[in-house]
Amino acid sequence: MKITIIVLLVLIGVVLAQSNDLFVNFQPRTDSGCQGDVAGVGYATSINECLELPSESYYFIVTALRAGWKIYDDSTKCSGNWTDDSYKNGTCIENLQFIQAVDPTPYATMFISQAPITQIDNAAIMAMYSDASCELDALVAYSYATNGTEVTSDDSTSVAIICQGDQPTSVACEKGCSGTDCCKTYDLSTSCKKSDKYYIKTTYDGNNSNANTSFLKSTAKLPHPIATLFHILFKVLSIMSYLFPYLFGNGFIISFILCTLLLSFDFWAVKNVTGRLLVGLRWWNEVREDGTNEWYFEQAPSEVKYNSTESMIFWLSLYFTPVLWLLFFLSSLISLNFNWLIITIIAMSLGLTNLYGYIKCARGNNSPTASSLATSYIGQAILSRANSYI
Repeated sequence: MKITIIVLLVLIGVVLAQSNDLFVNFQPRTDSGCQGDVAGVGYATSINECLELPSESYYFIVTALRAGWKIYDDSTKCSGNWTDDSYKNGTCIENLQFIQAVDPTPYATMFISQAPITQIDNAAIMAMYSDASCELDALVAYSYATNGTEVTSDDSTSVAIICQGDQPTSVACEKGCSGTDCCKTYDLSTSCKKSDKYYIKTTYDGNNSNANTSFLKSTAKLPHPIATLFHILFKVLSIMSYLFPYLFGNGFIISFILCTLLLSFDFWAVKNVTGRLLVGLRWWNEVREDGTNEWYFEQAPSEVKYNSTESMIFWLSLYFTPVLWLLFFLSSLISLNFNWLIITIIAMSLGLTNLYGYIKCARGNNSPTASSLATSYIGQAILSRANSYI
């Protein structure tokens, strides 16, 4: 019964941890391969809710470090026929178009973040909110155009976005017409106003500006409190089940099974959930056709910023836990307690596996040196051993 409750707790925690708000960002670049400066029209949208646009509606989801979306031919409530698409985090997408009335963005980098981008310099930003507060918690999506961007609408009108001071302005000119009589200048409203489906607020984010960009800021100290909780909880419970075996069961066998399950839950949660949410890192392996393993280590693009408190909790617990289990291992070895010695070996293997994997992710794919090759060999041996436990 107690094991069943623990399993249910795990399932609830995983669902809640993965339901935290994330944003899928599309950052425009000037050159092919998404090189060069950030310039043009970009987008960002929250996940797991319907985004209703004039001609279509979208539903965005995130799985691990991959974003996908369904495109519905009905502009309301994500209904009707649909097509889908998905990209790996950091992919360069060509000819991106979400608003049919605006020219496609030639090159855009797609990446996932825990909050909207904070590095949009010299851009007019149009944000869409679900309620009249026009605050971050109600943010559904936003699009932005960097200073001087020119787009062509579906009625062949050329529109340039000009930012002067804190006031974003659009200049609309009829195509094929020359002279001042062909162009009209409009100040874009910076107040929160109701449109057909959303509340709209336009702001200007200047270079080192303190303009009205409050929707880019979150007051939450821990953006992912559930994920952070379970990142610590499984470790604490597994240690308690080792130190106080009769607290969770009536004998060694029950405590042994419970401790092993908790260690496995912790390994899975850290590898697949908390690493992605708290620090933007992910590692995994795939089996080739010849039976050998291929290891992958990923990190989120440098533009994505993560909460420093959550990162500190993640890394401290990742380093501290294997050290603590090493002390338990030595204690069991000295006291010749071989039953619990097995648990400490499993715990150290799983903990060191995640530690090694995330260190590799954080360092990036650098060219191997003689010393790093030796480290890699040892690390992959640990990874292979850990996979045999779970």
